[in-house]
Amino acid sequence: MMQPPGFEDSSCPTHVCRLQKALYGLKQAPRAWFHKLNSFILQLGFQCSRADASLFYFHSVSDIIILLIYVDDILITSSNPPHVHHIISQLSSHFTLQDLGDISYFLGIEFTRLPYVLHLNQQCYIHQLLERVDLLRAKSASTPGALGKLLSAVDGEPLSVLDATHYRSLMGALQYITLTRPKISFAINRACQYMAHPTTSHLQAAKRILRYLKGTATHGLSIHASPSWSLQGYTDADWASCPNDRRSTKLEYRALAFLAAEVSWLQFLLKELCIPQPDTPLIWCDNINAAALAANSVFHGRSKHIEIDLHFVRDKVLRKELLIQYVPSTDQLADVFTKHVPSCQFSAARTRLSVVPRPISLWGDDRQAPAPAADSSPL
Repeated sequence: MMQPPGFEDSSCPTHVCRLQKALYGLKQAPRAWFHKLNSFILQLGFQCSRADASLFYFHSVSDIIILLIYVDDILITSSNPPHVHHIISQLSSHFTLQDLGDISYFLGIEFTRLPYVLHLNQQCYIHQLLERVDLLRAKSASTPGALGKLLSAVDGEPLSVLDATHYRSLMGALQYITLTRPKISFAINRACQYMAHPTTSHLQAAKRILRYLKGTATHGLSIHASPSWSLQGYTDADWASCPNDRRSTKLEYRALAFLAAEVSWLQFLLKELCIPQPDTPLIWCDNINAAALAANSVFHGRSKHIEIDLHFVRDKVLRKELLIQYVPSTDQLADVFTKHVPSCQFSAARTRLSVVPRPISLWGDDRQAPAPAADSSPL
């Protein structure tokens, strides 16, 4: 560490300068900025969410204002639009900012608004990634993974140090795409298991994922308005897809406990935002034994290795905070998250999860759109 050029003190050449305020580029700068912004937002009467430190909310008698912050990018929404303009005015009085209007692009995600539908996709991000790895002219693939082919640590030749670094960077970029393309999660997670020592086989698997994305770049996640606030989830596990270290079906119970924890977090978040939860959350499981064990309070010696997970789920079931029900494998939405499936089955599941091509907006302003059906509610 040394004194900055132009500010050297010749009488104390071995001394350093102590900053009086944070500067861009310092490792402390992001924290200092967030602390300053956080303090100001709290002064406006907002509360910081305990479910997510970057989320702030403000409740009045009949309205709510929500702020989501990522470094110096801020999303603001409210049940009463004039409140949004008021908060922007308050922020602009203390910070230099630019109001970009209604959201259309945020952190690599494109937003398309239709009446009572919000569509999220990453077409531009995918195009940039394909260009980076020189796959813009590659042939598209119908699925992100080859059916019946499982990756292994011993397949292929080890990559060079430089190629291995590029592989890890590629995996990180692909993981970000799962925000709007959840159906590629299984293929990506399998490839990510070998980031420490990737091989040519693993690289080919990653390129297949990219070729699938090339053919479906306009696809994204459609979020529809719903008259119901009930939470439902699907859980599944497939121990047989791990050829190197096959684990027992205890994964079914562990997957159930993991989803129960996610549901609890969502309940906590919705409660903070004053969103009512009239119905008990429901988890669908295609393993009869797992569903029965979660509801059975009798201890079995053979299940002691998953006792902590069982106690967690059982307690929620006994307190009627959670319902576990069996669903046939043919209706299991989580199936494509645990294994590669045929193209027709993959496409059907993708549609059921509302991962569809980006729609064409027919209205410049959704407020001009016709009213929804009586059993619908706006976003």
